[in-house]
Amino acid sequence: MMCADYPQYYYYGPNYIRYDLDEAGEDKYKEYGLNKNEEHFSLFRDQYNKLGPFVINQYLFHYRIRSLKVKRRYYIRDIDDQCRVDIAEYDDYEETRLALDKCKVLINKTLDHGKNLYDDDFIVQLKEIMKTCGQDIG
Repeated sequence: MMCADYPQYYYYGPNYIRYDLDEAGEDKYKEYGLNKNEEHFSLFRDQYNKLGPFVINQYLFHYRIRSLKVKRRYYIRDIDDQCRVDIAEYDDYEETRLALDKCKVLINKTLDHGKNLYDDDFIVQLKEIMKTCGQDIG
């Protein structure tokens, strides 16, 4: 809900990372194919042990490559009778997602080759990528 700019409706946000069990001791999320521990870990490292989106964004924000005025990614399509929220991604966010994917590939490739992430030319290259989606710092 917070991603869709409606934080007042989502009261259980701090409990998201906890791995909850139902009364029988079974994983509540197994039927949905969701492992919250893996989801949390993937923010920092992806399935190939490359940097995840949290670390990539931290780098982009810290070195003033990406604007702190972030585009909204999701909107709420519906909330059903059981308070389940159906969200969808804004169509115009695709440019931002593609730019972030390019930055992720470039940053991970640079690390794999043992090159410097703090090189001015490298940072300019990342800024040019973020400029394509309007997320650069003008």
